[in-house]
Amino acid sequence: MPPPLLNTERLQLRPLRPDDAGRLLHLLAAPAVTRGLLGTVPASPRQMVRWIARQARHWQRRQALHQAITLRDSGALLGVIGLEIVADEAALGYWLGEAYWQQGYMSEAATAMTRFGLCTLGLRCIRARHDADNPASGRVLEKAGLRPAGAYWQQSNDNRAIRWCCYAALTSEPGLPK
Repeated sequence: MPPPLLNTERLQLRPLRPDDAGRLLHLLAAPAVTRGLLGTVPASPRQMVRWIARQARHWQRRQALHQAITLRDSGALLGVIGLEIVADEAALGYWLGEAYWQQGYMSEAATAMTRFGLCTLGLRCIRARHDADNPASGRVLEKAGLRPAGAYWQQSNDNRAIRWCCYAALTSEPGLPK
């Protein structure tokens, strides 16, 4: 099954393509964007193209689904959203270029991905977390139908203590966003 195209009012979540590499690197060049990301961010076009190729393989094995967040009207690439899938649960993760913050794009994308995971893939639970220093991300998760589920501390790669706020959405919960 090829990766899906998920359309919202303003966005299309589509499979990542190798020709997205340069734009993704440009968006990730802003420290404010990468501050809350986990793991290593690809630093070169070659690394990014390899990362994109891995995402296609992960989807074929139903291990993950990472999609480009694009504007429906222009096709402009704004960021990435994804689900890391294990059995009948997934972790939701995302990032958006700084120029696109505070315009409702991520809430729209996260809602579409959450609904796809729970309703189409049949996942039982979608989890997510955000840095407590980024409360806007918590609002994104709540708009997408996830509810607070606790918090914990962790040391980051740059030796700062991060308080992670955890969220979850279950298929058995009423009130999933439309």
